Amino acid sequence: FRIFNRPASILGKSMFGCHSPQSFAAINEMLDAFKAGTKDKMSHSDVHAGSGRTVQVCYQAMRDEQGTYLGCLEAVTYRD
Repeated sequence: FRIFNRPASILGKSMFGCHSPQSFAAINEMLDAFKAGTKDKMSHSDVHAGSGRTVQVCYQAMRDEQGTYLGCLEAVTYRD
C-alpha cells in the first residue's frame, strides 16, 4: 500500500491509471455498485507500509442533481 502526492491534472482520469492491476477487480466491483446506485460510499483502513501509520481510504460516488453518476472521489487520510 503506497500513498502518492497527485497533481491536479489527475482529476478526471481513470482510477485504473493510478492503481495496481491487482486492485482492478475490486475497483470494478465498487464502480459498478456506484453506477447502479446500490452504494454511494465505501471505505477501508490499511497500514501504510512506508510509515506504519494507519490510513483511511474513502471512496464517494459523485452524482448530479438528478442522481446521475458522474464519477468517483478517492480521499486518503491518516487515522492517527
